[in-house]
Amino acid sequence: MTLIIIITLHNRGVIIKNMKDLAEVFEKLNKSIPAERLGFDRATQNLNYRNDRLSLSITQNGDDIKMSVIYGGRRFDHKLININEAYYQVKRFHNNKVSIEEISEKVLRFKGLKWYKLNHRPTALRIFMLIFGGLISLVSMFFIVAGALTMIRRAAEPGFNDITIFLFFTITLYAGMSVIINAFRGTFYGGIHFIAVIIMGFGLIMLLFAIKDIVGNSDYDARDITGTFVLFGFMFVSGIAIFASGFLKRRLDDITIKRTAELPTANDIRKIYKKISGERLVPAFKIRLENDMPYYSGSRLGGFPYREAGVNPPVTRDGKEMNFFFQINLSELDEESQLPKQGILQFFLNDNSGYYSDLKVIYFPHVDSLNENEIGEAKKIRVVFEPKPDMNNVEFEDILSAASELGISINPDLDIADFLGNENFMTKPDDYLLGPQRLFLRGPVGTGEEKPDIPLLSISPKSPLNKMFRFDTDNFEYYGFQTFISRYNLMNADFSNVITVPDGMNY
Repeated sequence: MTLIIIITLHNRGVIIKNMKDLAEVFEKLNKSIPAERLGFDRATQNLNYRNDRLSLSITQNGDDIKMSVIYGGRRFDHKLININEAYYQVKRFHNNKVSIEEISEKVLRFKGLKWYKLNHRPTALRIFMLIFGGLISLVSMFFIVAGALTMIRRAAEPGFNDITIFLFFTITLYAGMSVIINAFRGTFYGGIHFIAVIIMGFGLIMLLFAIKDIVGNSDYDARDITGTFVLFGFMFVSGIAIFASGFLKRRLDDITIKRTAELPTANDIRKIYKKISGERLVPAFKIRLENDMPYYSGSRLGGFPYREAGVNPPVTRDGKEMNFFFQINLSELDEESQLPKQGILQFFLNDNSGYYSDLKVIYFPHVDSLNENEIGEAKKIRVVFEPKPDMNNVEFEDILSAASELGISINPDLDIADFLGNENFMTKPDDYLLGPQRLFLRGPVGTGEEKPDIPLLSISPKSPLNKMFRFDTDNFEYYGFQTFISRYNLMNADFSNVITVPDGMNY
C-alpha cells in the first residue's frame, strides 16, 4: 500500500527530487522550458528565467540560495531553502502557479511562493512519518478485518462493542493514511489531521458507550452521564473543528517580500563615509605596539607594573591581585587633551577569562624616573594623536547630503541601516584613549558631570594588545571593551571610579 502511494505521488510531481547545484536544476528545467525563457551562466553560476510578467535570477553561494524577482523594474530578493526549491519555484512560475497579489514601491506579495516550504519534508522526517503512519495503518487494518469477520459470524446480531471497535479503527486507518500522505505533500493543516481524527474518534466512541449505558441501564447516575457527555462531546466537537480547519482557504502560501534597493558602489560608499567622518572627528590617541626596548616608567604592555611605596595593586572582589594589562606614561603624549599632562595611567584586568567589568585604573601623578626595577616580559607601547570619527548620530539625511555634494546617486528606498551595516561605511577598529563612544551605558549611572560617559580606553575585539596580554591562553576568544569615566573625575584626575562595558553587553 505504501509503495502504491509513493508511486502515485511521484507521478503527481511532488517533492522527491534531490539536486546538487543550479547546473543540474538547469538541465532538468531545460527539458520542459523553452530556451528563450531559461538560461544558465556557467561562469557566474546564475540561473535566469523570464516570462511576459517578470524575470527571475537565482544565485548560489555555498548553502545560501537567493532568488531575485524583477518586476516592474524593481527587484525583490527571497532566500530559498535549498537547491530543490529553486527547481520547483522556476517550474511554478513557468506554469503560472505563482500570482502577484499586491505591489507597492517597497513590498510585493506573492501567492503560491510558499508552496515548497509548506510541502517540503526532510528525508529523516519522511521516513519517520512513513513508518509511523504505516504502523498505525497496519494495526488499524488488522482490527478492521478482525472486526469485520466477527460481525460476519454474528450476522444475525452483531455486538455493540464489535461495531464500535470497527468504527474506531476505521477512523484511525484514515489518521495513519493521512500521516503517510503528508510525508510527501500537504498543507500545514494536513499535518494535524492525525491528531484531529484521533481526538474526534475517541470522543465519538466514548459518547457511544455513554449512550449504551443510558439505554441498557435504568439506574444510571444522571450527574455522571452529564459529565461524560460534556467532556467527550467537547472532545468530539474539537476534533471536528481542527479537522475542518484544514480545508479552510487561507493565505498559507503567501509571502511578502520587501524591495531590494541597490546600494552605491563600494568605492562610492567609501567616499561618502570619508566625507561624513571627516566632519565628525574627535580627539583620540591611538595605542600601538613597538619593537623598541621598553623601560620601567615608560608606556608598555605586560610585565611588572611601575610601583611606588604605599600604593598597593588593585584586587578583585574576592581579594585576588588583578592582572597588570598595560601602562601609559602621559608625558609621552604628543598632543594636549583632557588627560593629565604627566604621570602614569595603569590598567588592570580581573583575570584571563575575558570578563572586564572589574577593570581598575591606577594613576601615579608624579613619576620617579630614577626608579628602574625589573619589568619582566613586556612590550613597548607608543601612543599617537589620531582623531577618530564619531558616527553615533549619523542620520540618513547626512548620507543624502554628502552623496549630493559628491555627485553620487542614492536610491530613496534605502535607509540608514543599509549603510551602518556595510563594511565600507566604517573605520577599522583600533585601540585608543579618549575618542568616540563605541559602546553604550544603560541604567542609573549618574547624571551631568558625574555621569561616566567619556570613553577613557577603547580596546577592539581584534586588538593586538589583547592577544599579547593573553599569551597563556591558546584557544581564547577575544572580546573588546570600552572603559568610561565621568567628566568630573577626569577633570580632577580621579581614575578610581570607572565603568567598563564589554562588547555585546551594553550596561
